This record gives sequence, structure tokens and C-alpha cells, in this order.
Amino acid sequence: MPRYSTSPDQPSPGAAQAENYIPFVAHVRVVPNLATGKRWSYYRNMEKIALRVEGDLLAANLNIATPIAFTHQFGDYGSRLTIVGFVEKSRLAPSAGDDRKVEAPTTNIDLIHSGTDPNEKTALIDGNRGGSLSEAQDPIAVVEAETAELRALLAAASTQFGLNDVTHIEYNGVKYGMKKIGGRSFTN
Repeated sequence: MPRYSTSPDQPSPGAAQAENYIPFVAHVRVVPNLATGKRWSYYRNMEKIALRVEGDLLAANLNIATPIAFTHQFGDYGSRLTIVGFVEKSRLAPSAGDDRKVEAPTTNIDLIHSGTDPNEKTALIDGNRGGSLSEAQDPIAVVEAETAELRALLAAASTQFGLNDVTHIEYNGVKYGMKKIGGRSFTN
């Protein structure tokens, strides 16, 4: 059995991690150059855009998964890039009002349990269900601010798209952007 050090110069396992890594998934609208109008030229143009955006984001020191995925237009969804990554936030110097370590990213709601057994009483529980729009939960102010910051950072890091081309972001489990896939509107 390993022996854990209790000396004061050794940090505890929780204190040893100085950063939080908050996951995100972003969808960016792109319009490829159709050149000859052939399917393979369209495919190659999407691939080139994805490679350029990936290079731009890596040069801006964003922590993203590579390669960046690209999706062709299908139905009423336009061509897009899917960027998956993590935002690094320091635990040692949290911003004012940052309750991320002790609270969920959304507000609590009242959950009603109707009692499934014949003699069981109904119950009202104050709980959290994630970032679902159907549960009428709102994100906390820290998540709102960090999502706007991430959206601006993504748009500034690449010359291939602008701020309005970032159509969807799922940040820390809360969805923003396109209403047809369950997103909230962006705050800026």
C-alpha cells in the first residue's frame, strides 16, 4: 500500500491541480469556395478551411482537439466546422464572483416527485438538471461571461470566420446558439 506524505511541503492531491479545464464544443459556419462546382473540389475546399482554422487556433495557444471536423451542408444545416476543446481557468486566482467550484453552471429548480408507490408521499426537491432549456434553468453569470469571452476569442484567433459565424457553443454543459438544437441566445 502506498504511503501518502503528510509533510507541509507536499501539496494535497486536490491542491496540486492549479487549473480547471472547462470543456466546450463550438460550431462555426463556413462557406467554401465552389471553384468548379464538383463534389471533390467542394470537399477539398472544406478540408483546406478546416486546416487553416486549426493552424490559427493552435497558433493562438487554444487547447483544442485535432483535427477539426468539418460537415457539409445537409438539409437546413449549413456547412460548418466543429471545434472541440478545453478552456483553462486558474483555481489559484479566481475571478470575482466565480462560484464554479462549488456550484453547478446553471441555477437550481424545483423538482416535483409525485410518489410512485401507493403509500409514498409527494416531494418537492430543489435540484439541478444541467443546462436544459426544457427545465427552465438559467446559467450563472460566470458561465455567461466566459461563453461570450470564448466566442470572441475564437473569432479573433482565425481570419477564416467572424464573430457572427460562431453559431453554436456548448460550454460547461450549457448550450448557446441555434435554437433548433436547444441553444440559448448569446449575451453579446
